[in-house]
Amino acid sequence: AGVAAEESELVWVDRAGNATPVDTSGAFESFMAVSLSPDDRTVATSISKKSSEISDVYVKELPDGPLQRLIPSGRDPIWVAGGDSLLYQRTVPFMMRRISRDGGAPPGDSVLSLQGQGVADMEFTPDGRFAVFLHYELGNGLRSARLGTLDVSSGRVDLAVLGSGDSRQNYLDLSPDGRFLAYASSESGLNQVYVRSFPSSGAGHVQVSTGNSGSNPIWSRGTKELFYFQFATDGSGQMMVAEYSTDYGFRVLSRRPLFPVRGLRLSQGQTVQPYDVTRDGKRFLMVRPAPSGAVGTKERLVLVRNWFTELERLVGGR
Repeated sequence: AGVAAEESELVWVDRAGNATPVDTSGAFESFMAVSLSPDDRTVATSISKKSSEISDVYVKELPDGPLQRLIPSGRDPIWVAGGDSLLYQRTVPFMMRRISRDGGAPPGDSVLSLQGQGVADMEFTPDGRFAVFLHYELGNGLRSARLGTLDVSSGRVDLAVLGSGDSRQNYLDLSPDGRFLAYASSESGLNQVYVRSFPSSGAGHVQVSTGNSGSNPIWSRGTKELFYFQFATDGSGQMMVAEYSTDYGFRVLSRRPLFPVRGLRLSQGQTVQPYDVTRDGKRFLMVRPAPSGAVGTKERLVLVRNWFTELERLVGGR
């Protein structure tokens, strides 16, 4: 389920933790998930409606383009390799859909809906032949979630065990070469970040995070680095980077903290990814709660794509 988010702003954060607002006009929105396009020129985001768990999907050309509503009643957008379309989670009714960046439906089957079951963290493999996702029973949170693989051409769905027992799995992310999956799991009793091979999982998995807990892994698209949040027992958190090698399977070479994440939004709901990283790994696009005393969202221009189609939907074709 969605979570009504507090007002916030998008910020660029460098590897030293210095934050700079993306929009310098001072406008605030209830930003939730964020995803950078492969060329780092456009951000897709879900924005929660005021006092509501329902959100809409927007895109924004960086650095100073207007927010453009792409689709209503959607959340958790993520770019497909190539940047011509996005995946998002439809909230009413519940399903995963694919949509082109101009707001139209791409050719072919664009919907994955499993009756009475949930789908989260979906993304396509680099060659576009398969989609991977977390599959879980509705009403069961993300406990005992399984790894789903969809054959795009045939529509066949295969499910595999991802964690053990009644553990919770979330924040699935496929490596840029499609060979490894990073995800968070509570199978050890604490939430930690793991990596396993894909599509074969015979080699088991490697624990990346250490300490009290880890979450929200994201692969760098241009460097051999994996980023994630790590938390101490007192609740304080750090953005971490793990350098790795894949010469003989996945192997962590080093782990080190980059900056404290205090004052930044770390998560909204169970699967929302609240940050992304540029291709060169030098900057993070993150969400920062509005400062105390902010007067709220200022007037701004919002471009609504396919306005007549949306109007027809709202009035029932009358």
